[in-house]
Amino acid sequence: RLAYGGHLAIEDPDVAARQFLGLVNAELQTTFMLGGTPREDEVVQSATNGVRTFLRAFGKRPSLTGVKKHTALANA
Repeated sequence: RLAYGGHLAIEDPDVAARQFLGLVNAELQTTFMLGGTPREDEVVQSATNGVRTFLRAFGKRPSLTGVKKHTALANA
């Protein structure tokens, strides 16, 4: 829904969904592989980190049209 609404820049929703799941679960894999159960705070932190990374990768960037460039950048 967010991609269709223009909030995410996603070319292939299936690939993006798999990447999202990988990001959300990445920090918990070792615990699961060793037969453990992650604590609730670990699950929350892993999900938060995964969402943050996903949005950095696929979130729409604000347009810079009409924004004055910083003087140092303009003179570079």
